[in-house]
Amino acid sequence: MRPFHPHRLWGALQFFNSEKFWWHNSRAAGGRDGGGKVDDLSVLGDFFAELSSAISKDLSPDSSHIVAWTRRRWTHAQGRMEDALSSDRSDQNGRSRTDAVTKIYGERYLAEYSALLDGSAAMRTVRVMVENIADTDATVLLRGESGVGKDLVAHAIHAASRRCNGPFIKVNCAAIPRELLESELFGHEKGAFTGAHRRKPGQFEYANKGTIYLDEIAELPLALQAKLLHVLQDLRFSRVGGHGVIDVDIRVVAATNRDLEHALTRGDFREDLYYRLNVVEIRIPPLRERKEEILILAARFLAQFNQQYGRKKQLSPETTARLLEYSWGGNVREMENIIRRMVVLDDGEQAFENLVARRGQMGPSALRSSSLSAEGLREIARRGAQEAERKALANVLERVQWNRAEAARILKVSYKTLLNKITECQLKPPPSRQFG
Repeated sequence: MRPFHPHRLWGALQFFNSEKFWWHNSRAAGGRDGGGKVDDLSVLGDFFAELSSAISKDLSPDSSHIVAWTRRRWTHAQGRMEDALSSDRSDQNGRSRTDAVTKIYGERYLAEYSALLDGSAAMRTVRVMVENIADTDATVLLRGESGVGKDLVAHAIHAASRRCNGPFIKVNCAAIPRELLESELFGHEKGAFTGAHRRKPGQFEYANKGTIYLDEIAELPLALQAKLLHVLQDLRFSRVGGHGVIDVDIRVVAATNRDLEHALTRGDFREDLYYRLNVVEIRIPPLRERKEEILILAARFLAQFNQQYGRKKQLSPETTARLLEYSWGGNVREMENIIRRMVVLDDGEQAFENLVARRGQMGPSALRSSSLSAEGLREIARRGAQEAERKALANVLERVQWNRAEAARILKVSYKTLLNKITECQLKPPPSRQFG
C-alpha cells in the first residue's frame, strides 16, 4: 500500500474551496456580460475529474470516502449553479440574478468551513441547520463536548449570514474574572469603579451589525445572566456606571459543554435565559461519532503544520490506521495537537503509537474517566502545544544560526514577541551567538 500523502490531497481540496473556484461559480450564475453561461459549469466539471484522478492515485483503497466527500461538494455546487441559471432566465428584471449571486456569496464564505461541515453525515446535519438559519437573526445555542468544533460552527453561522461583512466577536465567559465580566461585555464609563480611568466600550458595542459569540455561557454569574436576558429581549443596555442607553443590532450565538438542564435544576442557570438562548439548538457530535472525518482532518492539519514549520512530513500507513482506531477523547482539538506534534518532533509518530498503546492497556472505566476529564485534556493539550512550540522555535533558530531578526521574519512574529518566546521557552543560544 502506498503511503498516505495528505499534503498533496489537501492542496487539491483547498483549490476546490478557493476564491478561484467560487469566482467560477459566480460567473456561472451571472456571467461577465450579465447572462449566465452553462459552459462555465464545464470548467468545474473538468476540474473535478482531474481532482478525482489525483485523489484516487494518492489514497489507499480504504480511504475512498474522501473521494465521495469531494464528489458531494461538486454535486452541491453544480446544483446551486443550475438553480441560479434557471432563476436568472425566468426573471427579466435581473432581481433573481442578484439573489442568486448573493446566495453564492454566502456559500463562498461557508466553503471555508466545508472540511468540517461536510466531512461526515453527522456534520452535514449541522451544515443543513446552519444554512437553514442563515437568513435569520435567531439566537443559537451550540452544545457539545470540549474540542468538537463549536467555534468553527459559530464562525460558519456568521459567515453564511447577511452579517458576514460585519464583526465577529468572541467572548470566553470562563476566561474573564467574574468581577470584570460585566465591564468586558457592556463597557464602562470613566470613574465607574476603581481603575476606570477612561470610558471603555464593551464587546456588545464592538459586535454591532455583526455577531457576538458567547462561549462557555454556563459560567456567567446569576446577576449577569439577568442583565444579559434584558439585552437579548430589548437589544439595548447601559455601560457600567452609565445612564445613557445604547442600542445594538447583533446576533447572539452561545456555546457550552455543560449540562444546562442540570444547571437549571441546581439553580445555577436562569430558566428564562435558557429559553431565550435556546431558540435554535445545534448539537455538535464528538469525533468518535464522525469516523469518516478523521483522515480529512488529519490531511488538513498536516498540510497546515507542514507549511507553518517548513516541513514535509507524511503519515505512514500504520499511523493512518492508528488515527482511525484512536478514541479521540479530546476530539478535534486533541487531533490538532497530536498532528502538530508529529510534524515538529522527529519521533512524533512513535509518540502517538505509544499513546495509542497506553490507551489500549487502560480499563474501560479508566478510559472513560480520562476522556471525560475536560480539565485534564486541556492540560495535556496545553503541555503538548508548548513543547511543540518550543521544538519548532529551537529548530528555526538553529537553521538561521540564531539570527533573531531572520527567525522573527520566518515565524511571522514581531522581534519583541520572538524574544519573549525565547525567554518563555528557556532557550539559550550557543556561546558564539550570545549577541547575534
